[in-house]
Amino acid sequence: MSAQDIADWLGKPRDTLYKEVDPRNRMAKAGAVDVVTATQYTANWVFLNAFAAEVGAVVVPMPGGAAAGTGHAHIAELAKQFAELVAKVSSSLADDDITENELHDCQREAGELIAAVQAALAFIQAMRARKADSLERRAYALRELS
Repeated sequence: MSAQDIADWLGKPRDTLYKEVDPRNRMAKAGAVDVVTATQYTANWVFLNAFAAEVGAVVVPMPGGAAAGTGHAHIAELAKQFAELVAKVSSSLADDDITENELHDCQREAGELIAAVQAALAFIQAMRARKADSLERRAYALRELS
């Protein structure tokens, strides 16, 4: 997806978009609505992560359909996200000099791990709720038979 595609989607000239996202340009800045729209359109979290980093926060995407899938898929995702975080932190520490980009990358990887943990917990909670509901129905049926 190109800058022209995003500019067209937002209904503005490409040069205007470039000016609005240029941190050196103090006169033109992208508005919150445009940033949200661009983030949704591109599924790219760069604006959101940049904002979060400026205010000392971490973006944690909310899992969609967290109850879908299998427990094994969630375990695999947890392992993958943890491994990616460990790899990013290790490579960032290798030269004893953490750059701003390395810090942002570590924060992003940590956020992705947190999102995977939340998705796994939501799956477990949904599974438990289904089982409790099933047990309740069985108990009701047994009471009715007695």
